[in-house]
Amino acid sequence: QHRVVDVHAHFLPKTWPDFAKRFGGDNWPWLRHTGDKPAGTYGYGRSCNAMLMVGDTEFRPVTAACWDVRERLRDLDSMGVGRQIISQTPLLFQWHRDAVTAAAVARDFNDLAAEMVQDPAAQGRLASLCQVPLQDVDMACSEVSRAKKTGHVGVQIGNHLGDRDLDDDELVAFLQHCAEEDFPVLVHPWEMSPMGPGNRTGDFMMGWTVGMPMETHLSITRMILGGAFDRLPESLRICFAHGGGAFPALLGRLDNAWRERSIARGKALRPPKEYMG
Repeated sequence: QHRVVDVHAHFLPKTWPDFAKRFGGDNWPWLRHTGDKPAGTYGYGRSCNAMLMVGDTEFRPVTAACWDVRERLRDLDSMGVGRQIISQTPLLFQWHRDAVTAAAVARDFNDLAAEMVQDPAAQGRLASLCQVPLQDVDMACSEVSRAKKTGHVGVQIGNHLGDRDLDDDELVAFLQHCAEEDFPVLVHPWEMSPMGPGNRTGDFMMGWTVGMPMETHLSITRMILGGAFDRLPESLRICFAHGGGAFPALLGRLDNAWRERSIARGKALRPPKEYMG
């Protein structure tokens, strides 16, 4: 009996509504199952089964385990994982669109995720995190409450909303609502800033291997120095993807700066290490 629980694993439905037809606009995500597919492996030795598209542009090769519960369980067994909590790839958030549209998209993907984990083939080994239209905090809070009632066990959000980090007052209010609902939050890095001059992380998937860990470090640091954790209840359960990114390795440097340089303290009431529990 495998006892490991994987809390960070993305899913994609095999199909979903044609949002371009439904809402209008360009560059909607969709899955292309036909046509040429790239060679190589794309996770657990699997070859490409479909191409995730953004409008007419290829975004990422994906495998059948994204939507096929039986294939997913085969991967879990091969890796010694007992249970898995699935969440959407952040591409599906659509936070750049109007809030009403993003809320409808969130409901669709949340309901599709619920169908996937409730599939008898999942054998009770899958659970799901919901997504929300975070560009409207009231709508986001409403979707959290709805999703909890339909069986989701938490929510996944991106680590920033445009140029607003998680110490922003409205985003802190959303996290406070999650705490009130006793609804865990997974923070996923996304929309990584290119490292200049130029885009020095543009090659070799370094946007993901370098950019994402730095985004997570930035987010946790902003929450500490921006006073977010001082405004949030200790009951909030919040997890930062990828082991906290670069933050654990740089915590000592951050803590030393807080103690030795008054300008580096921000709004934090305590040294950064003391927020780690």
